[in-house]
Amino acid sequence: DDEDRSSRDDRRSRHKRRRDDNDDNDEDDHNDRHRRSRSASHDDRREKKRDRKSTDSKKRRDEPSSSNAQSWLITNIRVRVISKKFGSSHYKQKGVVMDIPHSGKATLRMDHNGDVISASERHLETALPKAGGNAVILMGRNKFGKGKLLERDSKRCKGAVQLFDDMSIVNASLDDLAEWCGPLDDDLME
Repeated sequence: DDEDRSSRDDRRSRHKRRRDDNDDNDEDDHNDRHRRSRSASHDDRREKKRDRKSTDSKKRRDEPSSSNAQSWLITNIRVRVISKKFGSSHYKQKGVVMDIPHSGKATLRMDHNGDVISASERHLETALPKAGGNAVILMGRNKFGKGKLLERDSKRCKGAVQLFDDMSIVNASLDDLAEWCGPLDDDLME
């Protein structure tokens, strides 16, 4: 009897161990499958991100960069420094473009202290004259046309300029106008 009981116990314990091992294997299989699917989804995400990056870089290559785009900078116009990169003494101060060493870069003589600085086009904006002051059109059909600024409409972002060469009145965006500080007989045509 004792032998039967002990052999029965042995069988039970072996059976239980086998079942526990199977449960562990099932759990391991589940964890492996989960890990693989997680890894696969992680790889998928990484691949999508890589594809997105390459698409973005292709778009950036196809779009004109600021160096390829037409620059509005010309000599003898008044501009305002809009970057704190040049320090608080030059920030929001006006200066006249003295030279353009290469596209998108300007050498300025600052109005308030006479300093000469070199600034990128992206750190500058055009400065407008008061009504009655000399202006130049920087973009559009009348590019480089010089005249007198008759009025500024800040709400509509438009300005009326009477051109000196034919006395016609042209409406232009305020973004396309700048104060002209050079001689009026200067020919800007390229």
